[in-house]
Amino acid sequence: MTQEKFNQIYHRAVERKGGELNVEQRLTIPLNNEQLTLIPDHRWLAEFTQKVFQCGIRWQVVRNKWPAFEAAFFEFCCNHLEMSHGSAS
Repeated sequence: MTQEKFNQIYHRAVERKGGELNVEQRLTIPLNNEQLTLIPDHRWLAEFTQKVFQCGIRWQVVRNKWPAFEAAFFEFCCNHLEMSHGSAS
């Protein structure tokens, strides 16, 4: 499988979204290193977990039910997850 060039993907997006301005307005500004280090570990775990679920389940279903996932996984707080695992045995 050949990898598509970014230019091809970008031009297709411009066509589909009605122009370059519409595409640019949808893009987010990446966080810098300092901002990234301020994100707590449990939020990284939640984001990674959400992406894994979206690989196997329609992303919109995961997004709509995400509050229930957060509750089921104790807001992805590692200490609570560890304790719940230990109490199940």
